[in-house]
Amino acid sequence: MKFYSIILNIYLFFTLIFSSTNIFSQNVTVEGRKIYLDGNEYRINGICYARGEGNGETSGFSYVDDIPLLVEANINTIRTYSSITNVAELNAFADAGIKIIMHLNESSYTWYVNQYKDHPAILMWEFGNEFNYHPEWFGGNIDNWYNLLETAAANVKTIDPNHPVSTGNGEVPSIEVINSCPSVDVWGMNIYRFLNTTSAITDLASLTDKAMYISESGADSYNNNQQSENESQQALATEHILSTVMSYSNLCAGITLFEFCDEWWKAGDPNSHDPGGFPVSVAYDNFANEEYWGIVNRDRTKKESFYVVQEIYGNQGGNGTNEDLITFLESGTWRLQTEVDGYRGVGPGNSFSAEWWNSSANEDNNSYGLYDDRFNFYGTSISGQSIMEVDTGSDGSIMGKKPEIDAAFDPGNNNSYPADNEFNEYYNYPKSDYSDSFVLSDEGASTETITFSNNGGLGFYTALNNQQYQILERTETSMYLRNVGSEGNSWYGKFTTDVLSNPNFDQLQLRIYPNPTNVDFITIQSSVIGEKHVKLYDINGRLVLNKNLSSDYLNIRLLEPGIYFVKVTVDGKISTSKLIIK
Repeated sequence: MKFYSIILNIYLFFTLIFSSTNIFSQNVTVEGRKIYLDGNEYRINGICYARGEGNGETSGFSYVDDIPLLVEANINTIRTYSSITNVAELNAFADAGIKIIMHLNESSYTWYVNQYKDHPAILMWEFGNEFNYHPEWFGGNIDNWYNLLETAAANVKTIDPNHPVSTGNGEVPSIEVINSCPSVDVWGMNIYRFLNTTSAITDLASLTDKAMYISESGADSYNNNQQSENESQQALATEHILSTVMSYSNLCAGITLFEFCDEWWKAGDPNSHDPGGFPVSVAYDNFANEEYWGIVNRDRTKKESFYVVQEIYGNQGGNGTNEDLITFLESGTWRLQTEVDGYRGVGPGNSFSAEWWNSSANEDNNSYGLYDDRFNFYGTSISGQSIMEVDTGSDGSIMGKKPEIDAAFDPGNNNSYPADNEFNEYYNYPKSDYSDSFVLSDEGASTETITFSNNGGLGFYTALNNQQYQILERTETSMYLRNVGSEGNSWYGKFTTDVLSNPNFDQLQLRIYPNPTNVDFITIQSSVIGEKHVKLYDINGRLVLNKNLSSDYLNIRLLEPGIYFVKVTVDGKISTSKLIIK
């Protein structure tokens, strides 16, 4: 009877503690770069969550007000900056299907982990938020912090083997730091690199195969240059950052965008909304206004960025699985459609039309490096990537914004020269053929997008790394694209696969076989008679073979297995094709 009473009391205790949930515990594991919840991959579509209640500020709102907004925005994860001790609040998040990356105090955590390790709201435990920026907190030696982190992470894993441990590191940790903390399962990174958050993903992936997520990134809604609030620019930056991070799902487990609501205590009077902050690489003014980061205002009214989060998280990001779109892109060689009105245009960043300038047909298509460029798309290959190959034409040059081209193709500033006009643009920047990988929005997404991994660009070059293009319209042989440049303007271009207006391009009717191949020679046949000038480029755009052929046979014996791009020129006519060597 006494034993029965003990069991009953234990049952009643857990019924009280987790009264609104049917599941007492879930198993969260990390395998490779991915997080799994009860055996299923878990993607972090998250937000950094603070309610605006710090240093004298009291917003008057609670989780009861916030959870419906989080659910509406399709947010499945929150990241906290302190531990939640209210069981009713934990239950409410669990009931709403929202997981928590729970901040732990590195000096006092064992009691909390022991008490809440079986709560279904917990996704993983986290220590620190940019502590690596503060060696003064650790006796002037930041190694003391990482030693403390490793000890704490190891202890938590002993107490709770069913949830991973992470940290919110400022920027990308070094390999020495990673190796000093083997008990950290998931490396969170707070990244503020203007719009280029994903460069941190590839930076970390080059150092380790451990799991990662972006623990902070985003943009505020106050433009310091304009000295006024600009929700549209925040929304544009949010769209770019979330979309590009989502496109790296093979390397990164997701993101917790900074942040849910504006916090008024950070820059002045906690009872007023004050501009103020510090210079940092944040779009689009390179300044962090600390009280304007929310996707909702302090009174919980929605900003424009709220709806961006809602749409992107609702679509689950892009992973290149859009078979209809990749078939469309692979249907031919693309060029700017200069013979029609509006083949280029520009407008304000919050617009979807070329309000400032919309070109007339053939307006400026004779002398600039853009107009003989050609673009070929190839779907997922044996390398596991989708690739766009850029042929920069007979002039070997591209056209675009000088700062963006310099940053993309000449980071050492070895070849830059003065801009060709008052708009800080290059007309004919020397650039050899190159390629870049890309991902597409998912099938059924409300807006189809093409997002490049590094320096890929379509037409006029307008933005830094990871350019994303929205397909506003498409027909069987044309598409109308929009992308947002680094300065915040919207740029437009009309592209076509129609070659009738350009008879000198892609008229070789090229045949390459066998393809794929595992033999030493391939046959290259063309409808145009004459010597063939053949160039082969590898997947990184490097020229690996350059040969003139008087016959139809090309020796490829010395090439490694992989995917290659074959550019053939005969009598001034050009064609590009893909070759796979097994």
